[in-house]
Amino acid sequence: MKTKIEMINQILVEWDPIGVGPELAIDEYQGYIPTILQFCYDKKKLMACLRNIAINEMGLECDLNNKKYNSDIQLICDRIIQTYNIYL
Repeated sequence: MKTKIEMINQILVEWDPIGVGPELAIDEYQGYIPTILQFCYDKKKLMACLRNIAINEMGLECDLNNKKYNSDIQLICDRIIQTYNIYL
């Protein structure tokens, strides 16, 4: 059985916001997990955290008014929170 960290990492690999591909993504996003775990209790804070990581850590340009971008972040947040709650 996978651990909570492995499951969250898998979600980040599938999201792959910088498009490195699954082989590199396995290692690429692990460093963000401790920060992400701090916000799993609050969806709005987790969404803000993921936006901050994408923009300020990864250097992505994100249009916060873009419905698809916001929908993608919301889906990732939902999956992370669901996984986090399963492993409480």
